[in-house]
Amino acid sequence: MSGLAGGVSLFLLISGAAKYLLSGGNPDAIDEAKSTITHAIGGFLLVFLSVFLLRFIGIDILHIPGFTPAPGGGVNVPYP
Repeated sequence: MSGLAGGVSLFLLISGAAKYLLSGGNPDAIDEAKSTITHAIGGFLLVFLSVFLLRFIGIDILHIPGFTPAPGGGVNVPYP
């Protein structure tokens, strides 16, 4: 999940940077570009912290059976 979030965040960061560079000094376009970059960073942090908290609480604190660390990070959750 965090790999997908990283890819989407990277795409949005590049998109926001391109909007900023191509704004031509238009204040509305600059604000839109800054908003895109801010939301991309915020969204990535939200996903990263969610995975971290799930792993920390589920595995390290509660020792929930079936929750195992995934090879690339994250958590493997068993389906019922």
